[in-house]
Order: sequence, then C-alpha cells, then structure tokens
Amino acid sequence: MSVPKVQNIIFDWAGVISDNIQNVYDVAMVVFDTYKAPRISLEEFREAWDQPYILFYQKYLPNLTLEEESAIFHREILRRPPANPFPGIIDSIRALHHAGKYMIVISGDIKETIFPELKKFGLERVFNEIVYDIHDKARVIESAIQRHHLNRQETIFIGDTAHEVKVGKREGILTGAVTWGYKREQELLKEKPDYVFREIDELRQLI
Repeated sequence: MSVPKVQNIIFDWAGVISDNIQNVYDVAMVVFDTYKAPRISLEEFREAWDQPYILFYQKYLPNLTLEEESAIFHREILRRPPANPFPGIIDSIRALHHAGKYMIVISGDIKETIFPELKKFGLERVFNEIVYDIHDKARVIESAIQRHHLNRQETIFIGDTAHEVKVGKREGILTGAVTWGYKREQELLKEKPDYVFREIDELRQLI
C-alpha cells in the first residue's frame, strides 16, 4: 500500500489508539438493562455500532435521548478498568511524532478517561490538540482544520468507523480506515476510504 507522506494527521482515539471496546460494550449493556432492552453479544454490538453513537442506541431504544445515554455512560465508564493501547500503536504514534507530523485527536471519549489514558500510554506531549467528548465529529473537524491552518491536501483523518471516513471525505481531506477497531474491514470498504491500514505498523508509511 502506497501512502502519501502527509504532514497533518487527525486521529480518532477509541478503536484506533485505545482498545476500549470491551469497556464501551459493558457500559452499553448497562444502558440496555436500565431501559429494559435485551442484551446483545459483543459481536452484534460491533456489527451494529454506529456514529454519532446515539444512532446505535436508537436501533434498540428508539426513545432514548442523548442526555439519558450520557448520564449513564459518564457514571459507568469510570467504574471500568483503564483501557490499554492496541499493541504496537504507541511506537507508531511516537515515530510519527518524531518525524515532525502535526497530530490532533478528535474523540467521543470524555476527559475523565482520555487524559488518564494519554498519561498511561506516555503520549501526553505528542498531540497538538485533544478534542474530546464529541458526539458528532462532523461538527468539529472543520473548525479544527481552520484553527490549526491545516492544508487539506496534506491532512488525513484516521478512524475505525464509516463515520470518520464520511466526515473526512466531506471535508475534502484524505481518509484512512484501520481494521483493528470497532468495525470490520468489509464495512469500512463500503465507504471507500483512501487508505486502509490492516497492520498497526503500516501507519509508519505516513512518514
């Protein structure tokens, strides 16, 4: 896979850097229990996962509001053990940083989890900005591009769901989909990302 040597990289956090899928699934099942929806398997959860994430919940709980979901999520996610990074991702991120890449995170994770994870992973001084607690990334990526004066032709948005691919294409930047996160490769390919990263070390090709 030939990847352009872009200068700016926008990362999703969960499913790309942080392996928190089990934690998010466990919390989702608490939401299901609270509102008397039958539990689903982890595999069905991954298949049904959608973003903005309220779209996932409303497949099973059509009357659930974002405020109701957020109240449970914020409480329950802090009861889970800290997430770990995907094996090898830290070395790849540090290599990109040492190569002078300008890197931003845009994440739905809350500050109470993402900043402790940054510290745990040893990535506290790597990213130029952390944008957290975002329900719909489409609403913030344009402002991030403008705020940091990013050249769109030199910028790639890397995520693990169709949402990130769609948002990146809408903004006229390159898109990269990773296959080790929430969504399976075949689902990501439907959105025709510019690049598909199947192995974590492939991210180093951005250097």
